[in-house]
Amino acid sequence: MAYPSIIHTEHFCFKSYTLLSDSEHKTIWQMRNDPGIRMYMDNPEPFPFEGHQKFVTSLLQNSEKAYYGVYEIIGGKLIGNQCVINSGIEKTAESGQYIFPSEQGHGYGTLMKYEFIDYLFKQGLLQRIIEKVKKFNERNNRLNLKLGFRLYESDSEYNYYEVNPKTLNV
Repeated sequence: MAYPSIIHTEHFCFKSYTLLSDSEHKTIWQMRNDPGIRMYMDNPEPFPFEGHQKFVTSLLQNSEKAYYGVYEIIGGKLIGNQCVINSGIEKTAESGQYIFPSEQGHGYGTLMKYEFIDYLFKQGLLQRIIEKVKKFNERNNRLNLKLGFRLYESDSEYNYYEVNPKTLNV
């Protein structure tokens, strides 16, 4: 499934990594390498800018995943990242996001996650979103429950959640 290159919601613009400028890529890369962001990632190791560029190039050949820089509609400021990766199960994908450390604590995470998932459901692109969240990431674990995600599995490192159009809450 191919995802839109640009998604507009009430409060955000989600712009595909494949459309970002070099300076926007540098900002995304720097934030992804921030220790406060890296600690929540599958791969918590820093990586060179060339690795980021290679990853973006690979997205041009892969319609099974989409990565977006997220901008506020008012002000146009780049505030974070949102991604969606097909799971191999029809109309199901894994979602992930982060908010830049300087933008955390302003309510962007809740609104951004809700509007993105709501868009995917309302457009009929997906019927189920799954997320895996590190157990120590209390903020994201609470947010998922607040938005109507159901915890369906847990292991020593992660909690696994799912949400569908009927359970998604604002």
